[in-house]
Amino acid sequence: MPAFVTFGRILFAVLFIYTGATKLFAIQATADVIATKLVVPDVVAPYAQQVETAT
Repeated sequence: MPAFVTFGRILFAVLFIYTGATKLFAIQATADVIATKLVVPDVVAPYAQQVETAT
């Protein structure tokens, strides 16, 4: 039984590493998806623009 648990944990870790790597390598597509889902409140918008220009 412990072998199945260890194998499951390894598969779970590989899943997270794979999805993280695909998001990292397609960073522009990931940023576009986040931008469509994220709404910046009007109060915070000027600060967000300052952060964008700083980066």
